Amino acid sequence: MRDSDSVKQLVIFLAVTAVIVAGMVYYHKVTPSPFDAKAFFGETGAVPVVPLPVAPKTGTVAQIPRS
Repeated sequence: MRDSDSVKQLVIFLAVTAVIVAGMVYYHKVTPSPFDAKAFFGETGAVPVVPLPVAPKTGTVAQIPRS
């Protein structure tokens, strides 16, 4: 195979890859995000839930009383 054939194949591969990536970017920009729906975040006026602080673990394990 000559070098010019390899270069042609590389150019065609890169062109096809660029078209595929451009199509995916276009689809991403045009399609609304499913993560903006009420199913994820509830009503828009909802107050976000703040997690409570958790006590740090000391690294010791409590003994289980045996009967």
